[in-house]
Amino acid sequence: MDIFAIVNEIIMQTSNTDMPICGNACLKEDLGMDSFALTRLIVVLEERLNIEIDLSLLVYDNLETVSDICKLAERSMMQ
Repeated sequence: MDIFAIVNEIIMQTSNTDMPICGNACLKEDLGMDSFALTRLIVVLEERLNIEIDLSLLVYDNLETVSDICKLAERSMMQ
């Protein structure tokens, strides 16, 4: 399963960006995501991957890049 592709697709669907997204793209600065958009991304990601992300890991300041979201999803899939 290509987590990056899924995260990329969700970001494209839930944000107002049409630029190519790379792993080191900053969620706030590059993609303009605020805490609401990040929450929406997490909810859709949980539904799509059938996972539950530990709330203690959802610290907005620690989730800076697309890669951070991918790592978070991968960690949640292993639990």
